[in-house]
Amino acid sequence: MTERAIGKPHGDLPPLLNRERAILEFNRRVLAQARRDDVPLLERLRYVCIVSSNLDEFFEIRFADTLGASRRAGSGVSPADMEALAAAAHALIDAQYAVFNDELMPALVANGIRIVNHADRDDAERRWVDRFFETQVRPLLVPVGLDPAHPFPQVANKSLNFIARLAGKDAFGRRNTISIVKVPRVLPRVMRVPGEGPEQSFVLLTSVIRAHLGELFPGREVEAFSQFRITRDSDLEVDADVSNLRQALRSGLTTRHYGQAVRLEVVNTCPAELSDFLLEQFNLPVKDVTRGLARKDFYIPGSILRTELDTMHPIAKGMPQQSIAWFENSPAFEIQGQTGDMRQETGEKTRSPVSGLSSAVPGIRVIATYPKDPKNILLSGWALGAEKIAGKAALVEFTIGKGKIVLFGFRPQYRGQSLATFPLLFNAISQ
Repeated sequence: MTERAIGKPHGDLPPLLNRERAILEFNRRVLAQARRDDVPLLERLRYVCIVSSNLDEFFEIRFADTLGASRRAGSGVSPADMEALAAAAHALIDAQYAVFNDELMPALVANGIRIVNHADRDDAERRWVDRFFETQVRPLLVPVGLDPAHPFPQVANKSLNFIARLAGKDAFGRRNTISIVKVPRVLPRVMRVPGEGPEQSFVLLTSVIRAHLGELFPGREVEAFSQFRITRDSDLEVDADVSNLRQALRSGLTTRHYGQAVRLEVVNTCPAELSDFLLEQFNLPVKDVTRGLARKDFYIPGSILRTELDTMHPIAKGMPQQSIAWFENSPAFEIQGQTGDMRQETGEKTRSPVSGLSSAVPGIRVIATYPKDPKNILLSGWALGAEKIAGKAALVEFTIGKGKIVLFGFRPQYRGQSLATFPLLFNAISQ
């Protein structure tokens, strides 16, 4: 809901509060508690941690929903609203780090509590950290060098990861310069270093891994690296037509760790090329061509449309080349980076009898498209602006690592209208 005054015949209502901005302002007041000298020191630290937890939830639920709304026509959320919200979130996070680094850290040191970086450790502390890394950490770390056979791995929501740029070749003679290291959640993030005396020394897991990152790549030089963390859309949505609520919730809870990425966190010393590389990895190369279209230009609220299938694909096995789709304010896809007509010849040995529907982008297979001629799209109902989806993809399959993602641009299981498309859903599940 945007900040705007809504007129009425007998005067103006006051501006409505922006819910997302209100959440950020609440957390700013929580952070203010961490700056009060009359609050016990560890309680002040706890307030900073509460803000971090709240911001994670904010991005997982509220920001993700607002971001989705900004991509829908008529939602009332504009790109300017998103930019203002992102700027407010960044400002709050900057203030949070300032409180922690400039106020709480010196206060902790003054009270005999030290978080020791690698450069500040004495010989005894370094020996303990070396032992801890070799016995507790290194056995659980498996670097993944990126190449055509090893694409970017799945990264779970809010998990700790490292990205490294390497020089030289690996043991197989490959120049895979980028490597990813996923850190298991089972490892503690903060460890106390044994020692004598009144002071208590702690080390962070990220500091331990950074100090020994080069040991994970024997024979190669780490030219640049950064730790990173992804926050994903974790809102739990259940279809209104679901018949087994318990099963739907169980499935949703399992997959919510891999929702759409909405926030990328890197260290402030992360090279721009690595952060840009990460940003590219968390966006599927597909565009919804209906997104942002006004209702006066495109509106199909519930109609049966024609589709053309790649019957050589396992998902379309047993289906006719000409099929249908129940379209209810649904998306239609265009593959990013693809040139020319989506139905152009691609030179593949295995082809659909319907002029070849395979995408020219590696790792992507278009299984169903809408007819190129807008006049042939509508079968039953009504459609405004059918030319907007003419020749666009209705069903797409992505290969991600060893797994696959299938994007249905229509509802294959909607009531009795789409009995003809149930095989597409069942075939996708049984693959």
